[in-house]
Amino acid sequence: MLLYKRQNGKQSFEHMRMANSIQRRALIWFVFAALLTAIFIATTSPAAAQSSTNAPAISSAQLKKVKLYLAAGNGYKVKIGPIAAEKLGIPSLATTELWQLPATDPETKFGHVFFTLPDGGMLFSFINTTTAYTYHVDANLKLIASVAMSNRMPSDIPNPELGLQAELKCWAGIADQLDDSDLKPKSSSTTNSPTK
Repeated sequence: MLLYKRQNGKQSFEHMRMANSIQRRALIWFVFAALLTAIFIATTSPAAAQSSTNAPAISSAQLKKVKLYLAAGNGYKVKIGPIAAEKLGIPSLATTELWQLPATDPETKFGHVFFTLPDGGMLFSFINTTTAYTYHVDANLKLIASVAMSNRMPSDIPNPELGLQAELKCWAGIADQLDDSDLKPKSSSTTNSPTK
């Protein structure tokens, strides 16, 4: 309801200020709703999902190189813990030491970790300053489960397929930097290999 004030027989522009304020609020809500809609469409569109699942970001040859590098004794064993194991669908491995291969991005200093699982599956993790994003895949790189862990508190990853593709792309780049001499087992006295 617009209110009119009369001063000395003239209407004030109070009603116009109220109308402008309402219009500004409506415009802000419209822009906000449009941005949310654009974000939703961009992250859930079939084209985005299809492009992330059609071609893996890592080839079988690159994945083999990463596995051989780990098997050559370039990793170490860690336990992933019960909370992460439960969320990743591998609760029986919560207390098992799993082989992992860590890498650090030289520019961002963020971590990337590759794990092999006894059933042929793998875990890929991205670790920034606050959160570890972990993706559980089968031997064919099909996403099984994912979890984000921050201060031992699990949460869902909003679009795990895109995060997984980014990790696979990272590991493809790492594989491309490895040469054949990196893939040979170290001497038996110093080896730290998952095959031992």
